[in-house]
Amino acid sequence: MLPHTPWKRLVRDRVVLPVVPLPAVQRRLWLAASQLGISYRGGPLAPAVHRWMPGLRPGDRMPDLACRGLDGGRTMLHAAIGGRWVVLAGEMDVAVRHARVAAEQLGEEMVVALTPVEPYSREVVLIRPDGHIGWRGRPAPDRLMAWLNQVLWPARTPWSPA
Repeated sequence: MLPHTPWKRLVRDRVVLPVVPLPAVQRRLWLAASQLGISYRGGPLAPAVHRWMPGLRPGDRMPDLACRGLDGGRTMLHAAIGGRWVVLAGEMDVAVRHARVAAEQLGEEMVVALTPVEPYSREVVLIRPDGHIGWRGRPAPDRLMAWLNQVLWPARTPWSPA
């Protein structure tokens, strides 16, 4: 923003500064500064998924939702994360079933089961401790276990010792 050459000052004054107040530019600047727009799609904890998958995908930041815990009490999703993994499902029994599977790999105290207060999705979502989606899919604990094994133990093969 403090160029030393006249042509750079011209570009700043005639091109950059006039577009900064535009809402689309403001939103992009806000997302970049807050780091809420960061996505880890295709990273090691969010392997690539089908491009036609609608909505948020593994690697995207999960929005903060009002949720209910096992005791029925209300909490906000991001407040409940607290450095743990969260299994979010529309029904508590589905969330608990998937949380048990996740706890086998991640540790009992590291997994929380929640349901959204407002209907969110029919899918189960595993949210990482950083608030990003790790896995998303139909209720199928075996698929979640397969994903966890793939991500946590990539060097293992079905025929290699544990």
